[in-house]
Amino acid sequence: MKSLTDQLTAARRELGLRKNAYPRWLSEGRAGWTADKVRHEIECMEAIVGTLEKCAELEQVGSEFRLEFPEGKSASSAAARVAMLNHPEGKKAGEA
Repeated sequence: MKSLTDQLTAARRELGLRKNAYPRWLSEGRAGWTADKVRHEIECMEAIVGTLEKCAELEQVGSEFRLEFPEGKSASSAAARVAMLNHPEGKKAGEA
């Protein structure tokens, strides 16, 4: 699997390529390219870059604050417990 840094670098490079090529393809009248499609494709790649940047930010925070859980417990079980405690009625969502 590629590292998050590698993925982010590739996504940023792809975004730059799209911002350069797609408007040119539109102006050249390339088949299938409309202004809406150009905008949509660029916005999708911007969203991908934004998601990867947020993941990188969270990864950095996670490396600064390592959480340790008792044996047999995990972050997901701890998160489920916190969610249950934060529920207005102190129960799991959907529980009667």
